[in-house]
Amino acid sequence: MNLASHYVCDDCHARTPLDTPALLCTACGGLLEIEYDLSRASREILTRAAARRDIGLWRWADLLPVTDGTEPLYLGEGDTPLLTTRRLGDRLRIPNLRIKNDTLMPTGSFKDRGFAVAVGFAHSLGIDEAFTYSSGNAGASFATYAARAGIEATVLVEDVANPTKVAAISLYGARVLRLRYRSSLEIFAGVSALAEAGFYSFVNFINPVRHEGMKTYAYEICEALGWRAPDVMVHPVGTGGGLWGAWKGFRELRRMGVIDRLPRMIGVQPSASAPIVRAFADGRPTAGAHGDATRTVAQSIAGDAPIQGGA
Repeated sequence: MNLASHYVCDDCHARTPLDTPALLCTACGGLLEIEYDLSRASREILTRAAARRDIGLWRWADLLPVTDGTEPLYLGEGDTPLLTTRRLGDRLRIPNLRIKNDTLMPTGSFKDRGFAVAVGFAHSLGIDEAFTYSSGNAGASFATYAARAGIEATVLVEDVANPTKVAAISLYGARVLRLRYRSSLEIFAGVSALAEAGFYSFVNFINPVRHEGMKTYAYEICEALGWRAPDVMVHPVGTGGGLWGAWKGFRELRRMGVIDRLPRMIGVQPSASAPIVRAFADGRPTAGAHGDATRTVAQSIAGDAPIQGGA
């Protein structure tokens, strides 16, 4: 019983049918979200999902954008452990501190959650050429699932990207375009050129499906806690897709009446490049350029400014 119903624009609230490979809103250019008919949801859906650990995150298929009759691109993603870290918790004076270990995902990155769902959905709509940009981890994940789906993949990477990560992208069969860009505007120019050439975009947020896979964080965490929400969730943030996806999952569980409250969400960025942190501290609704992404080892969450300003 798949409950995905339509796309809705965050800005003008226009609706778009799910059977189209939509990206931004055609009415106003705003970001799209996928809505679900949660009035039909029940605890039985989650009980049934809890019994299907053999298919990882796909046990939540009723609450994901899945086309009927489409085989999931399952490579072992999902159901990673929520580990208690007593020594670190004691050191930080945080009782009951736990860490979600997504290094056990197929490509060693939490990005597999988003790409498993987004690439699978695009494949069901007939997409055969697509791209994203990445510092490494997202590119490797995208390349892996694109290869599984038979989609021709192109990945834009910074010229300062980790060579080992870039090699992994090539190993999985994607075309790698190394560009000398230093700002979000230059990144967006490269993204726009590929989009205009007819390539489907998997860039975070511009693609409205990637964070649907990320919301399985919330489902798995609440399930592990006996269907209770954590007090606080701390999440590394680059563009913010993982944080937003988890928040979306918590909100859906709250709307279904499964949890009785929402957690505090804390996004973390490296001090050398923290555009969203700076925007939050300054009280601004969107993030502008800040810092130097080349001055941190945390490449996966580094960027001078997120595309669309992290709106």
